[in-house]
Amino acid sequence: MNKAIFRMHCPDRAGIVHFVSGLIAKKLGGNISSTQELIVTGGGDGRPAREFFMRVVWEQKNGADCGETASFFARHLRPYGAVFSVDDADRRDRLALFATREAHCLVEVLAAHYQDILPAEIPLIISNREHEKVVNLAHMFNVNFYHVPYEGGMTPQERKKALKKQSDLLRDYGIDLVGLARYMQIIPPAMIAKYRNRIINIHHSFLPAFVGARPYHQAYDRGVKKIGATAHFVTARLDEGPIIEQDTEEVVDQSSVENYIEIGRGIEKRVFLGALRKYLERKLIVHGNKVIVFT
Repeated sequence: MNKAIFRMHCPDRAGIVHFVSGLIAKKLGGNISSTQELIVTGGGDGRPAREFFMRVVWEQKNGADCGETASFFARHLRPYGAVFSVDDADRRDRLALFATREAHCLVEVLAAHYQDILPAEIPLIISNREHEKVVNLAHMFNVNFYHVPYEGGMTPQERKKALKKQSDLLRDYGIDLVGLARYMQIIPPAMIAKYRNRIINIHHSFLPAFVGARPYHQAYDRGVKKIGATAHFVTARLDEGPIIEQDTEEVVDQSSVENYIEIGRGIEKRVFLGALRKYLERKLIVHGNKVIVFT
């Protein structure tokens, strides 16, 4: 491991930054290249009134791997009650993309990966439909494509078989993260539990407003002046997972629902890619029902 990323959170107390920086520089022989700290106040639900969050990137000189470094921190951070992680900055997660028929989010991610903007490996695309645009994109970017039918009208046995096929593919390809690129099916609880905080969805509205289907039609009917999109982790509660990234844009031409859809798609692909990048660059800490985002 040449470069390491450390993330932690714990109840706030004096001297944490100095202590952690000292461990990295003096005990591990690391050269810190960036550090960011954040204090969240408020408490509630049994949490401390002030909570401390930290992300540190450093050059690792002693050649220790992630496991050894994590064991080191576990010993020294025990008095702080810290929850932490250590990652190899050079390791690329393996990302699977789920899609149905709309291609704008899919092509945005694949193009970013092709240009080496997205620090991941993308070995497969899974789709519940064999839509021409999605199939062609997979071939264009040399990504394995798998058609796994999964629809609302299927029998329980058929849905169970499809879920097993999806799960087997994710396992066989060693997938770390799943991105739902406008995948228009509800993810089963079993998969959500297995990939907890590792499934990212792009929702085509600025949550919590306009949940459910046809949000741009709802926005058009209400005459809204701004529309948006939300990227969030998938949980068992539909569209209520911890929010990673959001954006909005003003609707100048309100003459048709098509204008709303066009603007919305532009926001969706931007927000979806941004959320995936932040995850892959180890800039997130999921804490309860919120996501702490480092810059």
